[in-house]
Amino acid sequence: MPFIVTDDSHDADRQGELVRPHEPGRTKKLRLDQYLKLKGLVFTGGEAKVRIQSGEVEVNGELETRRGRGLRPGDVIAIDDVECVVEDELFDDDGPTYPDED
Repeated sequence: MPFIVTDDSHDADRQGELVRPHEPGRTKKLRLDQYLKLKGLVFTGGEAKVRIQSGEVEVNGELETRRGRGLRPGDVIAIDDVECVVEDELFDDDGPTYPDED
């Protein structure tokens, strides 16, 4: 099985280390700012950063100001009176999957 590079910012000692995809807790996360861009709720990463940090986004009914907040299937994201549920289809056994950009 191929190895992946971890990007878990909470574990600075292991950043950049090659790990097995199925090692518990070591797969990449879908971050809140990435999700907002993926769903077209913001146009740029800069807009996502500003809107999250200024308190315009809720996750599961609670104000969220961390743009790197990890999301899981079933989380409810609210911005501009729009609610989205994080879909299981965005994840596979190795963590989040991202659609190909044309």
